[in-house]
Formats: sequence, C-alpha cells, structure tokens
Amino acid sequence: MSIEVQNARRLLTQPRISIITSHPDAEVSRLQGLIGDHIQTDGRLALEHLLGDLVHAIGDTPPAPKTLDLIGHATPDGLLRMGDWVLDGENRTVTAFFRGIADAEVLPRIGVTAVRLLGCSTAVGTRARGTMKVLSELLGLEVYGTTSPIYNLHYDEAGFAHQWRFLLSAASESPTPNEDTPAPLPSRRTLDIDSLPLVALGATPEWQRYLVGRDVAREILDLVDRTAGAQMPGLLAIPTAELALPSHREAHYHLAEVILDGNFLRVYPDGNAQPGIVYPVLAPQRLLSLLTSLPTV
Repeated sequence: MSIEVQNARRLLTQPRISIITSHPDAEVSRLQGLIGDHIQTDGRLALEHLLGDLVHAIGDTPPAPKTLDLIGHATPDGLLRMGDWVLDGENRTVTAFFRGIADAEVLPRIGVTAVRLLGCSTAVGTRARGTMKVLSELLGLEVYGTTSPIYNLHYDEAGFAHQWRFLLSAASESPTPNEDTPAPLPSRRTLDIDSLPLVALGATPEWQRYLVGRDVAREILDLVDRTAGAQMPGLLAIPTAELALPSHREAHYHLAEVILDGNFLRVYPDGNAQPGIVYPVLAPQRLLSLLTSLPTV
C-alpha cells in the first residue's frame, strides 16, 4: 500500500503518525472510523513501504517533531501485532527490520522522536518490556508501551488522546510493580455455564449478538480453558461479540462476551454489577470463524 505525496506531506506536519493494523475486527473498525488521519498496514512489508513513501515526500520544510504510533492488538504476553506481523524483540526478522530503518535514519528524517506501541498492556511483562528495550536500542529513540488495556475510548480524532499519556511507560524507565509484575489475581474459577444467570434478551447491544445452538455452544466451550477463570482488574474491553448460549428455560439464555479479538471469553456469574470473570480462548481464530455461521439477534 502506498500513500499519495500530498497526504504524506500533510502527515509530516502533524505531531503524530497513527499506523493502524488492518486486521479486521470490530475494535479496529471503530478506531479506523474514529481517528482522522491514519494509515492502515497489514504487516512488515507494508510498513516498510509506508515509511519509504513518507521519506520520499519530504520537501523543503523540515517535518514537525512527532511520535510514530503503531496501533494494533497485543498477544497475551504483550507483544504488538500489526496485521500478520508480531513485534518480538527476540525475532531476527523484527530486529533486522528496525536495524535497517535505523541505519537509513528513516525515522529522524521524517521527524519521529519516539515510537509508541499502542496495544493492550504492551509494557507489561518480561517479553514485552524486553522488546521495547531492544527496539529503543536499535532505533536510538525512546519506545513506549502501555501499562493497561486500551481501547477506542482512549483515542480521539487526532489519535491516542493526550489525557491518557499516564498509561504509557518508556523503555528507559524501570518497571513499576504493576507493569512487570502484574497484581495477583483472585483464585481461579471454573466455568460452569449452567450456573450463569438466566437472561431474557432485551435491547440489542452496540456490538453483535449471536444466538448459539447447543452443538455450536459445546464446540465453543471446547475452545475455552474453563479452569483458568479470573478477575482482571481494569479490563474494560468492549466486546467483539456477545453470545446468547442456550439454557434449560425457554426464551432465556446464558450470556458470554467475546473480547480482545477472540482471545478471551468474559462472563458475569455473580451478576452484571460484579466484576466479570475472564477465561482464555485456546483457539481465537476458530472461535471467530464459528461466529460467522450463527444467526444474530
């Protein structure tokens, strides 16, 4: 994918360049509709071409100082995913890419003074912070990650909103206890669908709601680690979808939410007023593919 010279030159005058993963899901679609000037990319080669377009668009006026904001989903261990590419500091292809753009001084030439990895908790955990430090050393720039899950409410038309900057942690900073050592979670809870509250379906939520039959419900539950449920403080993820699972009572259902691009299933066994319990999904893509065959309500 390439961008027109006029658009590239406009981006060079702004205080940030927002590059969003093109991976299709509801959260990404919301961000693409919310952020005004942004670029979409599906991986390493696309990012390389985009940066090249920006360099070639440099005119007589020096670019404004800016951050390069890479916006995508994070893996469970906090590594940012851009399309089909995971930014892992232990991966030689990743380090070779960033070493190459550093040797060519690509980022300083387009005015980038810092890189921000904007996904859920990309500054939390050993691998995530290790990747931040590797990228920072290769680029000779500060690299920031996030200390908690972030979603579309953390963005505005200009990109990542300034008032949420306290959620960022720099590679050069020592991790605080809530970054590198996540707070202890309550004891694990086992998922028992039949014990979930019975609900008569009301108004349609903002996200997609799927009516799940018994056979598909069993297949979905087989994809979930039902012994590993826990509260995740601060996890306010907007659902990708809501599942209306069958119950023994006519016209009543057990509800479950698919969150974080299918990586987790969230339920409210103690009622909606209490914290949700989150269960890891062992095969997220399979779960999402099952949803495409279900009726919506």
